[in-house]
Amino acid sequence: MARKAWIIGLAVDVHGQAWDVREYRPTSHGFSIVIGWPQGEPRGKGGRGVAVAPTQALAEYLALTRLRDIELPIGGTTIRRLRRELGIHWDWDVWWRSRRDDLLSLTLEQFCTRYGCSIGAASQRRTALRIL
Repeated sequence: MARKAWIIGLAVDVHGQAWDVREYRPTSHGFSIVIGWPQGEPRGKGGRGVAVAPTQALAEYLALTRLRDIELPIGGTTIRRLRRELGIHWDWDVWWRSRRDDLLSLTLEQFCTRYGCSIGAASQRRTALRIL
């Protein structure tokens, strides 16, 4: 006898696709991870397994957070797959440019404590910014 998954809700992903929800996993960021299946797709043997629905809140969080700073109740492989599917690519140059004033005005120790980077990286970027 096959297992039966209970559908406990419905959700819509960033693409407007409706999902049958099997599980909600709360996060500390004010939204829940939605796990289930896109509606209308075959499931189980010969079909699709459960997946994380790329909801709007999840997509926004992934776009605004560095990969190493992501704290979610799902695995790293799933996070990387979702970021790839959503077209989210981290741009270090943008990150450093947006912190330029702090990098040039704070001490390296203060900057690294505030932004969680290494002193070596901050030192190299500071030197590069002064040359430009």
